[in-house]
Amino acid sequence: MGGEEAFTKTKTTSDFCGQIVEIIKRAWPRKTAAHVAYVTGVSERSVQFWIAGETRMSLENVAALLKTDAGYEILSAIMGDARPAWWVNAQLAQGLRESKRAVAREMKRTAELRALQDQINLFDQ
Repeated sequence: MGGEEAFTKTKTTSDFCGQIVEIIKRAWPRKTAAHVAYVTGVSERSVQFWIAGETRMSLENVAALLKTDAGYEILSAIMGDARPAWWVNAQLAQGLRESKRAVAREMKRTAELRALQDQINLFDQ
């Protein structure tokens, strides 16, 4: 009573910590520990412990990872099934951005195919 108590390891915490490790492995498939160490400012050995599941990253380390290109995916892992209005809006905005990028890619691909078709038509004349 009145003393400090450490946070206990919960399934939820373990789940998103493991998910973050998987995300960083996908984001930096080569020299993962070196990249993450650079971003978070910790030693490569510390990152290797995170990847092995022997230790967990601190809030400061997670915050540093949120500032990378993998940040949205990391935030999604942390949020899990939570549905506050701000998060739903953020997910909708991200979905729209992804859709716009996909449309732009397909428009570029269509233009390239049309250009190729035009070249083929020149040879047929």
